[in-house]
Amino acid sequence: MGTIGYIEPFDETTSDWRSYEERLKAYLLVNDVPVAKKVPAFLSLIGAKTYALLKSLTAPGAPSSREFDSLLKLLSDHLAPQSSVIAERVKFYKRSQRSGPALLGREWLQDIRLDWKNLVFLMHLGPSREMSKHWQEKLEAMLDSHSELFKDELGTITEEQAKLVLREGSQPKFVKARSVPFALQGAVEAELAKMEKLGIITPVATSEYATPLVPVVKRDGSLRLSGDYKTTVNPCLEVDRYLG
Repeated sequence: MGTIGYIEPFDETTSDWRSYEERLKAYLLVNDVPVAKKVPAFLSLIGAKTYALLKSLTAPGAPSSREFDSLLKLLSDHLAPQSSVIAERVKFYKRSQRSGPALLGREWLQDIRLDWKNLVFLMHLGPSREMSKHWQEKLEAMLDSHSELFKDELGTITEEQAKLVLREGSQPKFVKARSVPFALQGAVEAELAKMEKLGIITPVATSEYATPLVPVVKRDGSLRLSGDYKTTVNPCLEVDRYLG
């Protein structure tokens, strides 16, 4: 009886390792390859380039001396490593931020199998000349019917209430304001006035807690104001920690 199906050598330019591994396991299973022959079959199927990589990963030993699952794990760790939370945060904060927020990244667009070229793209550039009158009217009707979602103002959560729980014995901490560079003083004052108008902050005469202001200049030249809470309230908080 001949073999069932076909599996080509692994090529990282046309396939991802996770998918190839699934197909490889299915191929060995459907062809009833015994456990004793899984490693030789695996090494024969993956191709010269992947075998050379595997040889370097198992050095000074030979790939043929390893168990089948061990070889799979070596290649999985190298070709499809688990994402690091810290690394992903670094990648996120290195993104170029523009005036309109990105709804989906390119990686997500590739995973969502849609004919993107034939879809209507909505950009923060005003009406497109290429957009037909029909779609323009539908778009305007949708924006009008959901006007609350598209208002040019700060969105707020209305159904939930946040609460900060302090550790027992915590004492209020008051840290004096840091000096703001002269070049940023006008922008900082304008941003504070804007935040007060939006209801984000409220002026107070006195306070037991005080946190230094941290102005951050964004790529587009605008300013984001943050607080250095790690020096004041953060160490005093009871933090919920979840497994997983």
